[in-house]
Amino acid sequence: MSGHDADTATDRDTATAITVTANEAAQLAGVSPRTIRRWIKNGWLASNDGLNGHEVYPADLPEAARRARQGHGHDRDHGHDTPAADMDTVADTAMTARGQLDAVMQQWLAPLVDRIGKLERENGRLEQERDTQAETIAKLRERLAVAEAENASPAAPQPLSAMPPPDAHDDTPSAPGGVHGFLQRVRRVFGGE
Repeated sequence: MSGHDADTATDRDTATAITVTANEAAQLAGVSPRTIRRWIKNGWLASNDGLNGHEVYPADLPEAARRARQGHGHDRDHGHDTPAADMDTVADTAMTARGQLDAVMQQWLAPLVDRIGKLERENGRLEQERDTQAETIAKLRERLAVAEAENASPAAPQPLSAMPPPDAHDDTPSAPGGVHGFLQRVRRVFGGE
């Protein structure tokens, strides 16, 4: 940044500061672009190098004009003084620009900030839901592992006395051989019948 110290600027809140080109500043101040460039060169007006050349803060223009008058007694661009009424116009213009910036912030920035807040709350809710579901899944996996472990252990053989009694049709010689026939034979061998 060239020009005077930053603490002499009247509108340096970086969140709301706007800059204009040297040509736009000249229109605001009611002087020529050459005068604006001279103010910058002499250190009476702070500037930044932007894409379109020197960029200045409109709020710094009245102070730059005052410094120019004090430094040489008049604005030497065309040999005439900048009237005080012009400086009032510059100050009014800077206030108008600030008002327009505030309106833009209210129209565009405020809804975006609100939307970001809503999205952050929604994100928090979704993260909480995700964490709750992850806990539920972990609990279900634990229960599944316990159930699989119980099913995987070999079952102890049942004693013959705990086996169900054979059906009546199993006593007949025509009963099919299968499991019932096997159980019938086991009972006979061990004296169950």
